[in-house]
This record gives sequence, structure tokens and C-alpha cells, in this order.
Amino acid sequence: ELVDAVSNVWTIKAFSARDREAERLAHEIGYEARAQRRSWMYLEKARVMHDICLSVMAGGMLIWAINLWIGGQVTAGDVVLVSALTFRILHGSRDLALALVDTTQQIGAIDDTLRIIVQPHGLEDSDAQLLLAEGDITFENVSFGYPDRGTVFSHLDLHIPAGQKVGVVGSSGAGKSTLINLIQRLDDVSDGRVLIDGQDIRSVSQDSLREKIAVVPQETALFNRSIRENIRYGRPGATDEEVIQAARNAFCDGFIRDLPEGYDTLVGERGVMLSGGQRQRLGIARAFLKGAPILILDEATSALDTQSEAEIQVALNDLVHNRTVVAVAHRLSTLSSFDRIVVLRDGKIVEDGPPHELRRHGGEFDALWRMQAEGFDTRSERP
Repeated sequence: ELVDAVSNVWTIKAFSARDREAERLAHEIGYEARAQRRSWMYLEKARVMHDICLSVMAGGMLIWAINLWIGGQVTAGDVVLVSALTFRILHGSRDLALALVDTTQQIGAIDDTLRIIVQPHGLEDSDAQLLLAEGDITFENVSFGYPDRGTVFSHLDLHIPAGQKVGVVGSSGAGKSTLINLIQRLDDVSDGRVLIDGQDIRSVSQDSLREKIAVVPQETALFNRSIRENIRYGRPGATDEEVIQAARNAFCDGFIRDLPEGYDTLVGERGVMLSGGQRQRLGIARAFLKGAPILILDEATSALDTQSEAEIQVALNDLVHNRTVVAVAHRLSTLSSFDRIVVLRDGKIVEDGPPHELRRHGGEFDALWRMQAEGFDTRSERP
């Protein structure tokens, strides 16, 4: 609850919900405090009861030994020995009882921890390496569905030749993100195969597969490290000159040099010190530096203004050269220079072809294009 409130502090302020969230947090903390108080009271009751039993048993043993000594049946040494052993055993039992109580208190925490760490591996890895030659991608009779969301793809067939630039469009929930996730093997298909250069991606290691794929996501995740380290994450062995050149290619060298410490500036947790557009430019620079033969663009220019998008489009034209590109975009203008457009609807390919041909045929892609080009006329006549 605390992490949830802190991570959404902007929303809390925007909706004037500080008092509500404070009450909610106080309620949750109060619930935890009451549970802890009950546990403490149980522990104290057990300690008091054990101390009473210890006193009664120790006193009884001492009285019994003294009576035997008075009757001449045992010596004074026997009394001392019995008393010492009695107190030793009873104190040991007290420590054992408290340890057992403490163990029962930790069972809940152990149970929660094991539920997290003892999870079966979702994907089975292989030791084989992906021998990528060109970057040919094939979806062969692929079926896939999420456990709680039903089927996304059913018997999907799609072939992307090496070096082709393919744009994937469609309404929300059509399966665009799932398609690029399957290429990266973030999920395994339920049926069928995903092939890269004729190799089933399930038969090769995940690392060898993803080494050949550069991704520019919609929300670029940055580490709380310097800008130089974040760009170099695409290729750890890159030199400083290569990092700077990648930044120039992504048109982010200018704003980086304006920062107080330049390339050594810390970006903050998840890049909070930078704007959304700046984070996205760094993600593109990281992809430039990686130089992988397969490039996935997931709304790579969504956080940029019109002028910045035009600059980035020039950079992307260099980035996609001689690479297999799969791009998801809602701004259809970013796909106008692509070789091919695939239109998805409910997990099925409803249109497939060059963008100019799809526009000429007047199908779903043409409707989306016109909608963005002309916009909606929201004006209405008043009676």
C-alpha cells in the first residue's frame, strides 16, 4: 500500500486525494498493527504461563529434595545437583517454547516468500545458439492465448522476409503487442511455430535470440545511472565515441550536452529526471548502438512533438536501413515509407500489402488513415 501510494503521488495530488489516501493507509497500517498486537499478547500470555509453571515445578522439586534430605535419604550434594538440573532443564524448556512461538509467527512470512520464489519457469531455455543470417521471420500456424483473457491468435500465418519494413496497425486489443512479444519469446506459442531464419525460437537460448533483436519500446525504461551507461546498455563493450555517435544519430546529443554533467548526468529512478520524449530518444540511441539485424519499434515516437518526430523519423530511416523491421504505430504517418502494412483485427490479419495499395483499395487501413488525416468534425449546429 505504501509503495502504491508513493509511486502514484502525482495522481493523488491531481485528484486532491491526499486525505483519502492517508485514511486508507492508516486503515491498512492499523490492521497490521492490530494483528501484531494480538501476536504480541499471545506471546506474552505464553511467557507468563510458562513462568508460572516453571516456578511451581522448580519449587516442587526443591521442596521434594529438601524433604528427602531432612529424612536422611539423600545428601546435601544430591539436593544441590537436583536443584541445578531442575532449573537448567526448565530454563531450557522456556527457551524452546519461545523459539517455537517465534517460529509460528514466521510461518506466514515464509509462506508468502515461497509463493514468490518457488515459481515454475514459464519458458524452458535451450543451450543452442541462434544462427541468424538475415532476419527472416515466419509465423507458422500460430495459436496463442493468455490464461485469463482468452485466445488472441488462432492459426495465424505471417511471413516477413529479411530486410523488409513491416508496420502493424489495428485497434486496441487486436494483438499488436502480443505479436511482437512472441517474436522476442516473452511468451511461448500454444500451437504452431515462430521461426527466425528457419530456426524455431523455442529451440535456441533466449539470450542468443534477444541479442539479435533491438527494441525501442513505447515507455523506455532507464536505470538510475548516467546517460552514458544507459545508452551503452545496448552494447556494453562500446567505446565513448560510439556512444556519442549513437546519441547524435538519435538527435539527443544536443540536450545531453546542455545538462549539468553531460553524459555523466544521473537520470534518476526510471529516468524521472528526463522528459518522456528525452527518454524515448535515449531508447532509440540504445537501439542504434546495439545494431541488431532485427528491429522492433513499439510506438517509438509516441512521446515526441511534431518537430521532434520529424527529426527522429530521419534517424529511424537510417536505423532501419538493411534491417528487418516490425513497427507498431498508431500514428500512421510514421509507416508511410514502409514496405508493407499488416492490419490486425481480433487477432486476424484482415489486410496485408504496401501502404499505397491499401489506401487505394479503400479498406480498413484507408479508413484509419482518413480518420487521422481529416480528424473529426466536432462542431454541430445549434437550434
